[in-house]
Amino acid sequence: MKQIFLLLFFLLFSILLSAQEFTIDKIHEFNIGQSYIAELTMEIEDNFLYLMSTYGLEIFEILSDGTLELKSRLGLTYTSRFRKAGDYVYIVTSKSGEFDPFPYKLYQINVSDVENPYIVSEMDSDYRYTHTEEYGDYLHVKQVINSQNIDSFYSLPDLTLVAQYLNYFSFDFLNNLKKINNNIALRIDDMNVFTIFDISDPASPQIIGNADLTAYHQYRLDQATLYQENILMCTDSYLITFWDVSDWNDWQFISQYQFPYVLFNHVRPLVKDSMLILAGFGCIELLDVSDITQPQQIDILNGTAIYFYTATPVLYQDRIYLSANWNGIQSFEIVDNEILFIEEIAENYETADCVRYGDYLITKSMLHEFKYYDISDPTNPVDMGNFLPAHNYYFKFSNCLIAAVDSDSHDCFIYDITDIQNPILQNRIELDYFFPEFDQQDENSIYFLNQYDNSIRKYDISTTGIYQLLFQEQLPYNIRCFSIQDGYGYIVGEVNSIQNLYIYEGLDDNIPVLCNTQYDAFSFTDPRIKFIDDMMSVYTISASGTSLSNHTKIYDLSDPVQPVFLYQLSTYNEPIFHEDLIFTRSGVSCYVFESGNNSVGTIDPINVFYDINSINNIIFMEDNNEYLFLLSQWSNISIFSYNYTPASAGNEITASVFSLSNHPNPFNPSTEIRFQMSEVGESESAEIVIYNIKGQKVKTLPVTPSPGLTVSLTWDGTDRNNQPVSTGVYFYQLQVDGNPLASRKMMILK
Repeated sequence: MKQIFLLLFFLLFSILLSAQEFTIDKIHEFNIGQSYIAELTMEIEDNFLYLMSTYGLEIFEILSDGTLELKSRLGLTYTSRFRKAGDYVYIVTSKSGEFDPFPYKLYQINVSDVENPYIVSEMDSDYRYTHTEEYGDYLHVKQVINSQNIDSFYSLPDLTLVAQYLNYFSFDFLNNLKKINNNIALRIDDMNVFTIFDISDPASPQIIGNADLTAYHQYRLDQATLYQENILMCTDSYLITFWDVSDWNDWQFISQYQFPYVLFNHVRPLVKDSMLILAGFGCIELLDVSDITQPQQIDILNGTAIYFYTATPVLYQDRIYLSANWNGIQSFEIVDNEILFIEEIAENYETADCVRYGDYLITKSMLHEFKYYDISDPTNPVDMGNFLPAHNYYFKFSNCLIAAVDSDSHDCFIYDITDIQNPILQNRIELDYFFPEFDQQDENSIYFLNQYDNSIRKYDISTTGIYQLLFQEQLPYNIRCFSIQDGYGYIVGEVNSIQNLYIYEGLDDNIPVLCNTQYDAFSFTDPRIKFIDDMMSVYTISASGTSLSNHTKIYDLSDPVQPVFLYQLSTYNEPIFHEDLIFTRSGVSCYVFESGNNSVGTIDPINVFYDINSINNIIFMEDNNEYLFLLSQWSNISIFSYNYTPASAGNEITASVFSLSNHPNPFNPSTEIRFQMSEVGESESAEIVIYNIKGQKVKTLPVTPSPGLTVSLTWDGTDRNNQPVSTGVYFYQLQVDGNPLASRKMMILK
């Protein structure tokens, strides 16, 4: 483990040293979405609700009338699994891409003060966490390592490793150890064949029984929960069975109940007196089990807007709270054995995408209306509310037009947002499963791609309320993607699993003609095309593996019918160009490249940073001569300031730096940073800038350069708000007149 940590340490250090020309500082965040997508995201203790969202940890107080009052939030990167035990919450993180450079983490968070949760410790790992569970005095975590399954048990709350097992409690990715209570767990041996363990001492688990439920459960068992001391409930997606488990070696079947819907596979039934509360796709059901031999439905509420991903529902008195991926928190109440929907609680929803329109930022969630912000002052965005109806499928933006495809009708609604506060529905085009595309130089037309019949259509939309088909072209290959620029069409088409680039001219004259084909051009999983002035990029949004075939490729389009390959980036996904920089996103990470006329071959990044969650767009702004960019993510929108000095600018620095160091290192709570400068030249200012491993600025320590003298200053381990920073690796960089001269690493241990 120590070797792995040192390897990671050197990797992060080398990334920062190579990034001396580009630094960032997070200055604001807003539009924090309440989206909950993991297998367990809610727990209740006393009258407090603890939730894990895509943003991180949220804590609500349940008021006397059942409403929720937010007490605190704590941002964490790409949360994955969640458990609460005592005064602590344990959260593990994941990654959304193989290019994400940060480690998997296990956070221990103190929540004894619900208004001020804080990270007590964080444990790094190179391996993915797939399951967590609390067994009284122990925390169980499962990790997958090269198709091998490792189950680890840590004592609580000190997180000391007690026991670890390889391919013993779980044999594949899906089958996890099933908790019955703090002492008993089921191991899935084969579909619905189980071994029962007493794990009260995880270092010495004891087999206490076996069971085979294949005669009763046709589908894989998802949950096993005690209803009473000796009655076990077993659920799959369609069925619940009840068993007398007085003898763990001899289960006795009691009864079963067939669901009228599909049950969420990670949801345990909730018990209220002699009723069970069951949550499934689009509904919640009450089941009477007062006579366990004949379970009967009491009530069912359909249309709950809870569909794909959902966390475990929780019960507080007569209130049911159920979190959702796309609908925040759903609140229900049980009144006279009837389930009543009370409200949907969401300050904001997750952000599926956003675009900039002048001084406004337009955001779109997956199921809800478009909304927009006034960002004329980027550091103080103003929520202007919703401004377009919900179209829950796909949208394209071009100049002053938004084309939104509705998920129900599949019609395309085209809005003119010239006056964003009074948008006009310009046209509604009735189509099935078509993707809209615009030629940015032609506001009077819209194109549609149908990947089911491999056809492309073009419509005239110059007249409000009227649209006219200009041409329809059926193509003899599978269309993987399609884009248009200046009347030229570029298509990645597939024939016999080979991807070719087809170029058409004459689209502006409504007479498309194939003018060039580049054969076997790509091998992308999910290709996309984007234009940047006289360049074209071809990339994939779903790279698997780090093969060069997945890397983003850049072409010269000086001759629009003869693209010339220039170079490729060492990562995948959409490139976003800004002056001499190129940004790409890989899951939650953002890579920064330096471009130029001499760029050839494969370009490596000069920096990489990450924030909270999956990135969907990067938008650049300027405010009072400060360079800013906006990072749109599922969970929130962050605003960063940045400084960029081209590599060549280092030649203009006249100062020389000797013996930049700090002592002690590691340290707690403070360290002394020393350096000596000769030939200060005409420098006016110098400073030590401290960064965390994300590349985010933590604190700036001003210094006065003195030729030939040793400069000494102390960092007390606090951030710019004078709050103590957490244990970990930090970097300090000497900058003179804003130009980086040297960087070193240091570690704070608490």
